[in-house]
Amino acid sequence: MLRIDRITVGAVRVLRSDGTPLLSRCHVADGRLSRAVGLLFTGRLDPGEGVIIDPCASVHTFGMRASISVAFLDRERVVLSVHPDVRPWRLARHRGAAVAVEAAADVLAPVGVGERLQFAPPEG
Repeated sequence: MLRIDRITVGAVRVLRSDGTPLLSRCHVADGRLSRAVGLLFTGRLDPGEGVIIDPCASVHTFGMRASISVAFLDRERVVLSVHPDVRPWRLARHRGAAVAVEAAADVLAPVGVGERLQFAPPEG
């Protein structure tokens, strides 16, 4: 199965600008296959799980069964836009974005435009 945690090499924690954890295990999709697959075959995300797609300025939910939330970031990890509830069979994008962070629906809703996210090594 092409579940995202099986086709990516590393995972990071995503922290808000004040250091508050946002995602405890975010898989880094930076290869051609992992970026193309994204969350397509993942089914359901565990609490605190997500994916970082780099580079990425648009995502789709074609073929997915659940809604996701997406934050588009620039190269400095500043949030350009947040899409808290991208339903199946939809497209979300932000012109000029360099990175997309995907998580379960509404998980990224509290993140504000202009906020700088931090990527940190996993705990333990």
